[in-house]
Amino acid sequence: FTVGKGPGRGGHRACAVVAIGLWPEQGRCEIVDFEVGQEEDEETCRRLFERLDKRGWRPELVVSDDNAAYRAAAEWVWPQVSWQLCINHKLRAAGRRAPAGKKRKFAAEAAEIFRAESKQQAQQRARAFANRWYAEAPGAVISLMRNLDMALTFYDYPASWQRAIRTNNAAESAMRRLRDGLRRAGGSPGSTTGAIVILFASALSFNRQIP
Repeated sequence: FTVGKGPGRGGHRACAVVAIGLWPEQGRCEIVDFEVGQEEDEETCRRLFERLDKRGWRPELVVSDDNAAYRAAAEWVWPQVSWQLCINHKLRAAGRRAPAGKKRKFAAEAAEIFRAESKQQAQQRARAFANRWYAEAPGAVISLMRNLDMALTFYDYPASWQRAIRTNNAAESAMRRLRDGLRRAGGSPGSTTGAIVILFASALSFNRQIP
């Protein structure tokens, strides 16, 4: 979002890195904290994770897209934490590199990897998929296979958790609420402090609706 935009002022870009707590067995999802920075970088993420750690947060698992800044910051604060790459982000990233006329087929076959009944079966499907598609779509296959094991971490958890933790879909409605708050405020808070106030109020509004 933009901060400080107004008559005669172009403002500057900023971003909010948001941490969302998920309790799969309770079906509970809450915004637990956020950090505003100039970029979605390791420094901004580390400030957020260190504050959560001081508050006593020790996550069982971190779920995110394939952003190295998130991983580096989380591993610094919680060295033993497990990682789950969002499979939707991984599939979309690979699909963008698939041949123009075969994107739908590529996506459908790739998605079957993550519908396997076990991690071992998923790994076998991935190898077979790579062998079928590499000659035709090497970039797409390389993208899909990169850090694939991190996208299969959900198999290490109880079946009751797996659907909730294999993507960061649980975060989407929370993120929409924060974006809506900024949009209702005109899309450009006058200052970083103003942005924090808007985001905080939007987060409280979201969390109050959690059963």
